[in-house]
Amino acid sequence: MPLYPGTGAKNETGAKNTVVTAPLSPNDGSDHFRDAFKDRVLPRLNDFRPDFVIISAGFDAHHRDPLAQINLVGYDLH
Repeated sequence: MPLYPGTGAKNETGAKNTVVTAPLSPNDGSDHFRDAFKDRVLPRLNDFRPDFVIISAGFDAHHRDPLAQINLVGYDLH
């Protein structure tokens, strides 16, 4: 937000209350992203208890992509 004007507001829930948004600001980075996922997305998933989840995962939040400026960095889990 606001990459697609009119969408992504924190209070946006969709027609059947199944949309979860976690707006981030430019340059928030990985810590803010993880916090938003933990604090906003996961609790809603636990409440909703879906049979399956579809994730659209692009790369525009990666620190090397200049579009979204979220600046996520990967780390080795090993």
